[in-house]
Formats: sequence, structure tokens, C-alpha cells
Amino acid sequence: MLARAYDTLHGLPHVEVTMTTRNLQVVQEGHPDRAGGHRLLGAVYQRVRVTRRLPEDWRIVSQREREVRGEAQPERKVVFTKFGAEDATALVFNTTTREPMPVVIPAALFRQEILERAGSGLRTDPVLSALLFDRENTGARAHGLSEISVAGPDEAEGVRLTRLSATGRGVRATIWIDDATGLIVRALVVPPGGGGGGPFRSLTETIYAYDFTRGDEKADFDARAGWDGAVDGIAASAAFASIADVFALTGTPGVLGPSAPAAPRADPPAAVTGAAGGATGGAVVASAPDRSSEAQLLTSAQMEAIVLVEGDDGAGSGFITRMRGVDFVLTNLHVIGGNANIRVTTLRGATIKVGAMFGAAGRDIALLRIEGGHDGPVLPVAEDPVKSAKIGDKVVVVGNRRGGGVATQISGVVRGIGPDRLEVDAPFQPGNSGSPIVHVASGEVLGLATYAQVRRYDELDQPPAQGATGTRSSNRAGEERRWFGYRADGVAKWEAIDLAKWRAQAKRISDFEADSDAIYHAMNGRFRQAAVNPRVRVMLDRFEERVGRSGASQALVMQEVHELFRSLRALADTGTKDLRTGDYYDYFRTSLYWETSIPEQLRAREELARRLDRASDNATAFLAKLRR
Repeated sequence: MLARAYDTLHGLPHVEVTMTTRNLQVVQEGHPDRAGGHRLLGAVYQRVRVTRRLPEDWRIVSQREREVRGEAQPERKVVFTKFGAEDATALVFNTTTREPMPVVIPAALFRQEILERAGSGLRTDPVLSALLFDRENTGARAHGLSEISVAGPDEAEGVRLTRLSATGRGVRATIWIDDATGLIVRALVVPPGGGGGGPFRSLTETIYAYDFTRGDEKADFDARAGWDGAVDGIAASAAFASIADVFALTGTPGVLGPSAPAAPRADPPAAVTGAAGGATGGAVVASAPDRSSEAQLLTSAQMEAIVLVEGDDGAGSGFITRMRGVDFVLTNLHVIGGNANIRVTTLRGATIKVGAMFGAAGRDIALLRIEGGHDGPVLPVAEDPVKSAKIGDKVVVVGNRRGGGVATQISGVVRGIGPDRLEVDAPFQPGNSGSPIVHVASGEVLGLATYAQVRRYDELDQPPAQGATGTRSSNRAGEERRWFGYRADGVAKWEAIDLAKWRAQAKRISDFEADSDAIYHAMNGRFRQAAVNPRVRVMLDRFEERVGRSGASQALVMQEVHELFRSLRALADTGTKDLRTGDYYDYFRTSLYWETSIPEQLRAREELARRLDRASDNATAFLAKLRR
């Protein structure tokens, strides 16, 4: 049956497959021989959309997202396009500047480069390998899955499935095939050593969605248009099963279960757009209690003051308020700072035209003046939340949660109040950035939903305080999740913001980060990754050209190693003075988010410089890395 699935893929003239993958690292907290709870240690999400048109036209959009301490942190995206026997074009997308860097890939190296740049884990993907290679070099063979058997029929939401069980070379896999189409719709793979023999386990889960109408137009393969195939929030764009279900045990430690997965998608997962819920370009992934049956807590007039803030690169929230007789839209700076073509819309669909923009010094708050005034309802900002609210008071957060284009409600209570921010237990999510935190009793806005934080604790720590419902605010064992909003009252200084200047500053910081990343890879002998940076690529080309000369002596090789490190060290010093003393908005000097924080970028570069100084004294170790 698996062979039939591969034959089906090979025989399709036009096909688009979206593979959404998560690699989970968990620790079992129950008894190893019985069903028990599992705590997530980390997760890496990958989404690859492959569009193929026979005989040799391709477009592949690859993106990765890493979850660290409860926050989803996007990594670089790559788009590959190839027409016939031509060389391929790859665009490496920088998540901060939104600017792609073109790279030419020789046609003969196309498949190799895809697997290298898109992620080595894709080498053994049962569907991608079937598309990229011939019938003999399928995912089953790559996995070494020599023992394949039908484990039984399954059904999910009316879709009849056949479940295959496969093992080989220490790998265990479960693969589900749609009976009607004969195509693989889901795969669970446990690598060698990942499913037993201890509390730590790992597993890769992939969901496949197919579209057979794409690829018949050459315009579809435009590289830059390929960014449309990317989404924000990979984890939210696929119907992944719960961790408990995925790692359910059946009596033998590590055996995959349950029998039926969550319903597979026959169509591509819906794209979920959203601005950062706690980090620029990132998204805080936080499971919320089910409050779907809760009645609306804001009046219809209050709801009319809620706005959706959307742009080309994400979505957020905001609200209309009046300060000193002037009407403004309040939202987060990170929602609009890196987002082109901002559109502000009321829940009635009316477009709000905004003009002058201001940023609060020391706070992630943006103030957008409404041109021509506003004759509708507004939400008042509390003059002093310490007086108007107290800990335990009920609040509600209303906004564009997960960028759905609708305002949804998340309620909770005040957990803490500080001089510039407050904490609530309303678990807002990506797209809620800029949402008002409304004090239900007074109707005043206490602050703007801005970021979430995760604190890990162990058994020696005091457990976190209980929330209003009597349950821990943590939704995972060993973690305490907290939600914060900036107060909009008492801002000491408002800076006038010019968006063109803002984006130029953001690009300088992003380029600085990209240089740091390339220096790090180069000093560790990872030339392929470092060469993505054009400045470092020049150094590496020079190094490889001189070292690769026939008859190069050991002394010459060592000399060139030292010269390479001197060049990298000089680059490490480049730009640091500008970041320390240059003209930057306060946001970049006080940002909570690593990607846009000047102090954090400078600290990272200083550490790189220290490591470079140490590494240059040990050229032998560096050469040993290159030879491995």
C-alpha cells in the first residue's frame, strides 16, 4: 500500500503538498511501563510547501519555527524556484527586515541544496523523498523501514484511513493513508533511542495536505510570490494531536498510539497570520482555558472602539481613545513598526485613517493620531490603575486573536500592578498584541496586551500561585506562564515616529544580527551557513581559494587561518559604535525582544569577539573542524 502511495505521487503532473512537521522532545513523568503524563521540553516546527510541475519545474517554500520557553521563535524562510533544466533561484528571507537575499543554485545540486537548506530532517520524509527522487529511493528505504504491515483501519471525521506500522534500523513509524486517494496524510516517526530506555523521548509528527490544481501557470512559480506560501504561527496552522495522545503507551514503553489521529486535512491548512504576541516576528503559543461559552463582557458601544490592525506582514489589535481632546488609536509599537501598509479597521468595517505616529519611551506602545477626528465611541484610559483597580479584579482582553480578522474575548483577573505594566491571567495569544485590557467594573483600559513570559520551576521551587479558578496558571507541568501589558498612563515622553526612519534603523540592527550569525558559523567551520552573508562569503572564498592551492604548505594553511580570524574579528568590531551611539528610537534601546534589542545584540557581539580571540589562538582545532 505504501508503494501505491509513492506511485500516485510520481504520476501526478501538477501537485502541491504542504508538509507541516513538529519534532518534539519530551520527558515522561509517569511510570515508564504504564500510561503517564509527558512534559514538553522543546519543539521545532517546520512547514514545507512543495509545488511541482512535470517534468522539472519546482517551487518550494520552507520555513522553521522553534519553540523556546513557551514562545514560538521564527527562523529563516527559504523559497526555491526552478524551471526545467535551468539553475534554481533561492531566496533566503530575513524575518526582521522582510528582505530576501537571492542565491543561485546549480541545477545539478538542486535536490541536494533543498535537503541541506530546508532541513536535514527532510531527507527521510516519506513524501518529500518520493517527490524529489525516483521510486526506489523512497522515504521507506531512506528510513530503513524494512518491515511494513497493515495495523488496521482507522477513521477520522468520516475519512477512512489505513494505518501502517513500520520498523527498521531502530526506527518505528506509524503512517496513515487515505483509502480514497491512496495518499499519505500523516506520519509519526520515533528515531532510534527516542522511544524507550529512559524518561526522555523524541518524535517527529508530520501532517500532509494536497492541492492538485496548483502549478499549471508559470507565474505560480515566481520566487518572490512564493512568500505567500509562508504562514505566521506554524504550530497553529495544522491539526496536531495532543502530546498525551501522540505519546500514549500501550503496554510496551514507547509504542506509538493512539490508533486514529486527529482528522487529516485534504486541503492545505488555513494560514494563520499574526503579529508578535511577545517578540518581534514571533508568536507566543499559550493554551487558553475554554471560555467559549462566556457571555460578552463589553457593551456594544465599547466593542465599537475596538480596532483590527493589519498589514502585509502580520496582524494585531488596538482601540480608539481620546487624550487631551484628541482622538487616537493605541496599539503596540511592535505591531506596526515592521509592518508595511498598515490598515486600521473598526468592527463595523469602517477604515480609520491615521496620520502622525508616536512611541512611548520605555514602553511598547504606539499612539496613532486619527485624521479628521472620530465621532464614535472611545475607550477611556485609566489615569491611575493603582487607584481604579486592585488585584483580583476582573478584566477582559478583546482583539484580533491569532489574526483571524474578528475580535474575540479572553477574560481573567488582575494578578499584579507595577509602575509601567500590569500582569493578568487572561491568556492572550498572537494577534492580541495591542488589545486593550479593560477593567470590567469601571470600563477603563488598564493597559495594552503585549507579551507573555514562561518561567520554569523544579520540585524545589514553591509552586505558582493559584488563579481565580483555583487551578495553576501554568498549563504544563514545570512551567508558570504569565501575561503582561504595558500601562498607557503616566508616559514620561512620546517620540514622534517616522516609519521610513524606523525601518532603516530596524534594518541596521537586523544586518548587525546577520553578521553576528555568519561570524558564529564561520568560526565554527560551518562555511555553508556562513556564506549566506555576502561579507563573510568574500572572506571564505579568499580563504578556500588560497588554502585549496596545490602544494599549500602547513605553514601557509595556518597563516591563512589566522588571516581569516583577523578578518572575522575586524567584522565583529564593525557596527558596534553605531549601535552604541547612533540615532535610534528609544524602542530599540529598551526593547524586550532579542531581535530588536540593541543592548542584547551588543552583548552577543561582545561574546563573539571574546570567542574569536580565543579561537584564533587554536588554529589546529579549527582545521580539525573543517576536516570532519
